[in-house]
Amino acid sequence: MKRFIIAVDGTTITAGGRNELTAFLEGKGWSIWHWFPDLWLVDEVSDSTSAAALRDQIKSLVRGVNVMVMTPEGSIDYAGFIKTTSMEWLHQHWKTR
Repeated sequence: MKRFIIAVDGTTITAGGRNELTAFLEGKGWSIWHWFPDLWLVDEVSDSTSAAALRDQIKSLVRGVNVMVMTPEGSIDYAGFIKTTSMEWLHQHWKTR
């Protein structure tokens, strides 16, 4: 099983969008921790689920949101819909660990 960290840019999501995202994640039967408004920790995700696939599902569900999805352990997997310059830092510093 995998774990994911999902973070959104709070300026690009509404309270309704947060509720939709939470309901979507819970609806998958995953264990969810969501005590910070723009952060979800997700556990018990199938190994076949990728960060990119989850990012795409979130983008389809909550239109216009800037989102980052990443694994916190094991083989590093991340995908985002964020500013290009911020992805450059991730490619340099995050993927190599």
